[in-house]
Amino acid sequence: MNNFIEIGRIAPRLHTAAHLHTDDWEIVTYIEGIGVTTIEGAEHRFSPGTVVCIPPGHRHDDRSDTPYRSIWIRFRRGPRTQHGPVIFNEPVHAPLTRLADLICRDFTGTDARDMAFCDTLLDALIAYISAHHGRSSMHPLVETVCRTITAHVNDMDFKVRDALKDHQLSPFHLSRLFTRETGTSPRQYLLALRIREAAALLAMGGVTVREAAREFGFRDPYHFSRLFKQRMGVSPKRYRSAQVPATSV
Repeated sequence: MNNFIEIGRIAPRLHTAAHLHTDDWEIVTYIEGIGVTTIEGAEHRFSPGTVVCIPPGHRHDDRSDTPYRSIWIRFRRGPRTQHGPVIFNEPVHAPLTRLADLICRDFTGTDARDMAFCDTLLDALIAYISAHHGRSSMHPLVETVCRTITAHVNDMDFKVRDALKDHQLSPFHLSRLFTRETGTSPRQYLLALRIREAAALLAMGGVTVREAAREFGFRDPYHFSRLFKQRMGVSPKRYRSAQVPATSV
């Protein structure tokens, strides 16, 4: 048993004051908004889908220019061999936020069956973090492709095939390796990254849906809206309205 201490949701806010937990671990998953979490003086950018695991004794705080929401879990026993914080920002890790949401939804602190179920889910979350921290979880060629895709997330003319060329493996075999290592194709990786970054931009306010679409490589705002709703569960217009005062589309 991981010995849950507390779990909860942070309502929309701009800042979480600096604090530390002497004996407890904390996992924070960010649901909405973008900002910076500072852990022992080191700044790390967060956006929807970011997951942070903080060991005992590490002072940390969050801040943002626009409201953000997160789920936090405090518990006793953390990932094996971890000495510093672990930050997951890549889209491939974003489903971890769904697992944290499920734990938060079912955690009551009183019902033994619910507690056992949540403890099992927390075990799975910790096991994932243990398996990925302190080492590269991807083949070096896959890491190179990820970096190339990320560098061109705003480039409307960028083609995924460009990231797969001029490597030791053929584009076909490198694409298969990428899918095996990340669980998603290079094209879907780029799409998930663009949607996630567009969501973060919309949450900041001051841009229309059309502008956010073009900023992250979508020429057709209607195509962008359809893909956005498929991945985020709501239209970009509705998502933006939930974050900031409405602006023109």
